[in-house]
Amino acid sequence: MEMLKIESSLSHINSLKDLYLWNFNGTEALPEWLGNLQSLRNLSISNCENLKYFPSATVMQRLSNLRELCILGCLFLGKNCAKGSGSEWSKISHVPYIYIREECVG
Repeated sequence: MEMLKIESSLSHINSLKDLYLWNFNGTEALPEWLGNLQSLRNLSISNCENLKYFPSATVMQRLSNLRELCILGCLFLGKNCAKGSGSEWSKISHVPYIYIREECVG
């Protein structure tokens, strides 16, 4: 239900520069339509307990303007994004500034 609300609201906003997701526990993967947000410069994801994966590598490469990625309190996603060894690292390695803290925030 949460994903459907977000999808209908954001999937057509291509000028969005900042996106903050927090306490979004309804899914294990971010949706493929995230690639439509090609103006996105900052993506912050906090306290999303079940989140493990980004969309496909092709989708993530479309986010060529993404400059900062912040992952806080997302245990699974944080581990999967570990530099060099995480299964998701290759999808985000093009982002200049990446901050990851796996333990819960707040």
